[in-house]
Amino acid sequence: PGPLAPVVERRPPWPVPDLCSPRAIVLICGARAAYVGPSLRLTAHRNAVAVVAVGLDAPFALTDEHGAERTDVALIAPGRKTRLEGEGRLVFLYLDAFSSDHQALRRGLPADLRTRFEARPEVLDSGDAAELFGLAGLPLRGARDHRITAAVRRLDAELSLSTASAARLTGLSPSRFQVVFRREAGAPYRRYRTWRRMAAALSAAVAGRSLTEAAHAAHFASSAHFSAAFRGMFCLSPSHLLASLER
Repeated sequence: PGPLAPVVERRPPWPVPDLCSPRAIVLICGARAAYVGPSLRLTAHRNAVAVVAVGLDAPFALTDEHGAERTDVALIAPGRKTRLEGEGRLVFLYLDAFSSDHQALRRGLPADLRTRFEARPEVLDSGDAAELFGLAGLPLRGARDHRITAAVRRLDAELSLSTASAARLTGLSPSRFQVVFRREAGAPYRRYRTWRRMAAALSAAVAGRSLTEAAHAAHFASSAHFSAAFRGMFCLSPSHLLASLER
């Protein structure tokens, strides 16, 4: 509930053999994002965000400059070039590199993470971001300071809202606003604003608008600007993701 509620995008099922649940779900909630579905068969790449990867149906192969390993759970650091190859359903939790979430998980993932997901299959299909991230040991994220809540609501209505304008809305100086915002939202304001813009653009694209229309609606200069920003964050093009969801 409230201004930090997730944006949930669902597409109809598509035929994928040997999968218990072929439907993919994408969530963007605050400075967190998640993908639940079949492997996207990505080539070697670097993410600008931290990624928690969980193989639900089978272990996956993770290859980097140090070699290859087979595992069912991994925390992939931002900027680390990796290739992930797996079969069946996977969960990817994307966390902003500058967020308190990433700092918390750097101390170690829960030892029973895959078991937690296996024990709560309904969470994987519910679109409940709070429960999904809660399984990874991350707390419910929500602004308790009414000033920050007001700023987030204005941001969702005005995605071009500058740091200075958001600070004036709260009655704080820009420097103090950024400190309080990061404490409450878990990520720096500008990074948070980028996540919300991406959520708005994806929501518009899934609703049937072209990438150009979706990009402009989310205050990106063009579809190319949006695609470049999205690839820089996730190393995945929006069109690739949308095509996967359509199947």
